[in-house]
Amino acid sequence: MEQAGRSFDDIGRDLESLKQALIYMDAAEISTEQTRSFAQQISVIRLQLKRLLADQKVLGAEIERRALGR
Repeated sequence: MEQAGRSFDDIGRDLESLKQALIYMDAAEISTEQTRSFAQQISVIRLQLKRLLADQKVLGAEIERRALGR
């Protein structure tokens, strides 16, 4: 998964894809390697969300700064 330039829609699609991959799996069917892969995907998605939140805060501060004419 690419980490830079992701949107909430992109991340939502990643989450939906991961959910669909997991939804019909029985715990006994999931290998250790698949568990690691899912954990990695979840970590990447969490990092993307944190980056988007940080970007959103920076943009909000910039908008406020411009609105106040600073």
